[in-house]
Amino acid sequence: MILSDEKQLGSAIQTYPASGAMVLLPLTPSTNYTATILMCGGQNINNWTLSPGFMNQVVSTDCVRITPDEGGGWSEDAGLPEGRTMGNFILLPDGKIFLTNGAQQGAFFVFRFYFFDGG
Repeated sequence: MILSDEKQLGSAIQTYPASGAMVLLPLTPSTNYTATILMCGGQNINNWTLSPGFMNQVVSTDCVRITPDEGGGWSEDAGLPEGRTMGNFILLPDGKIFLTNGAQQGAFFVFRFYFFDGG
């Protein structure tokens, strides 16, 4: 598996410094305790040369998930309501996912937060 292949990851870079939010979804009997990782957001950086516009790249609303124990194939998921990079997912006890922190462009922080259904 090649993690940097854009065909597998959608349109966004998912690693620092252009990272998207990531979370391991709950391991439950209904999923046979199969690990699934959800990744959302990130930036679409094609040129990593340091320049004044480097950190002002457009952020992504894309979400993808991977289930490594079942072949490691990527699948598209529902997108974010708005683009976000360097966000944080927090898995809540009721199975919902809380998205907080991050930026929409460069260092312009986002102060809105969202809840997602982890299913």
